[in-house]
Amino acid sequence: MELSPLSVMLLLISLIPVAQAQEFSDPIKITVRERPPGVLSVSPQSWLTEGDSVTLSCEVTDSSTDWTFSWYTVVPYRDGLTGINNNGGYSVYVELLSDSSRGSGGKYTLSPAALNHTGVYMCRGERGEPALHSQYSNPQPLWITGESPPVSLIINPSRTQHFTNDSLSLSCEDQSNSTGWTVRRYTHSERVLDCSHWGSVTGSTCNISFLSTSNTGVYWCESESGEVHVSGSRSNDGDVILESPVHPVTEGHPLTLRCLYRNPNPSNLRADFYKDGSVLQNQTTGEMIIQTVSKSDEGFYHCKHPERGESPKSWISVRLSGSSGLTVGLVVGLGFLFIAILILMILLWFCKRKKDGDVILESPVHPVTEGHPLTLRCLCHNPNPSNLRADFYKDGSVLQNQTTGEMIIQTVSKSDEGFYHCKHPERGESPKSWISVRRPRSSILTVGLVVGLGFLLIALLILMILPWSYKRKTGEAAAEINEATYAQVTKKKKTNRNNGADADVTYAEIEQTPKKKAKKMKEKASVADDTVYSELKHNLE
Repeated sequence: MELSPLSVMLLLISLIPVAQAQEFSDPIKITVRERPPGVLSVSPQSWLTEGDSVTLSCEVTDSSTDWTFSWYTVVPYRDGLTGINNNGGYSVYVELLSDSSRGSGGKYTLSPAALNHTGVYMCRGERGEPALHSQYSNPQPLWITGESPPVSLIINPSRTQHFTNDSLSLSCEDQSNSTGWTVRRYTHSERVLDCSHWGSVTGSTCNISFLSTSNTGVYWCESESGEVHVSGSRSNDGDVILESPVHPVTEGHPLTLRCLYRNPNPSNLRADFYKDGSVLQNQTTGEMIIQTVSKSDEGFYHCKHPERGESPKSWISVRLSGSSGLTVGLVVGLGFLFIAILILMILLWFCKRKKDGDVILESPVHPVTEGHPLTLRCLCHNPNPSNLRADFYKDGSVLQNQTTGEMIIQTVSKSDEGFYHCKHPERGESPKSWISVRRPRSSILTVGLVVGLGFLLIALLILMILPWSYKRKTGEAAAEINEATYAQVTKKKKTNRNNGADADVTYAEIEQTPKKKAKKMKEKASVADDTVYSELKHNLE
């Protein structure tokens, strides 16, 4: 049976199943983009001498400014470390620095730089809550050479640049301890690896049989305590290398640089020598000598042959000699002394300025008479009438709090004598002034009269006592003499031959003896040398 087009259409429609009604939410656009990378840079340079300063700077390449930063160092693998997939397709392992928070502002400064700061650093930013982290930054190597390293990295051949396919041996030499040191390196692959990963170990020596450009890097000896000594090494595919010292050159010593060539022609050993990109010596020979090295000679050196090309750059470090260190110490000491003197001068100036400030105390020039009033005023330079208030002090103790700029003592007494000063709440305080209190004249006259009369009375008493005392002493002495004197008279008969007739003469023997001794005498005393005789003549008529 032949169907019409209309019948066919109706048949097809009947075969289509009825669709159930469905509901959809509003669409949301999701944008996926990579986390912004961190960029790490170093200033002034990545090669340093112990004691220098260096600053690592970290920034995130987006428009946000509220990033904080964490700082990491690249270390050999061990359990528990964070692995980062690098752009080269391999992992490096990082460890958060213990003092990472001090570089949260995007600047991490090492001052002074020490030997154990040698290493490879990375940073990462974060912001917001929950925290959004940036990518880890590029690795940034930092190498510090020592003034007096505790261990020496011995490189054979002893130069920092080498040709490919040459052999190289490295060992750590310590005068006090030959064990406990490991040779490590950092190469262009941005890895920090022990010798066992890139060379063969024979005793304490690390050997590389055939050098390639991948061996270019920085090598150092590291102990378990983190002490390091650094030396750069570079392998070159070209025909020109620079022969330069492996270790720092001591200031005052000579420095010899040579331009070496692969398959050298003795008749064509000439080169230009450069320091930090500037020519030092034009083509003369393949050697350059600096007779006396100074700190200013530190830098990157390379040489250039007119046909063979140029060498890689090598960093040459200069360390101070012992005498130079003493000189530096002396200069630093004098610098500190100068700073101390300057600070002292500033303090003296500040004290003088404070003393000559805006506040003085108005007080009387002459002593204040007792019983009179005393007025003190606190005066300010360029005073503000609405703000004339001050505290008043006597001998350091407050007398009157802030009310006005004036204090009055209505009746002064001797107890008011002392040191006074005032203090303004904003302008400061005045110097101290001594205020003396004197007594009135009437009081002085009265006191003088009383003192004069007192002296007169004392003088009269003395005059009355002296005669009485003298008289008393004189009477006692006379009484003692009278009482102590007695007379013993003995009659003796003597003939006076001169007159030719007999006469009776009587002698009186008088002996002066103290009374007390006289009472004790029981017998008549004999005549002694001190006996006084008186001749008594009797008239016998």
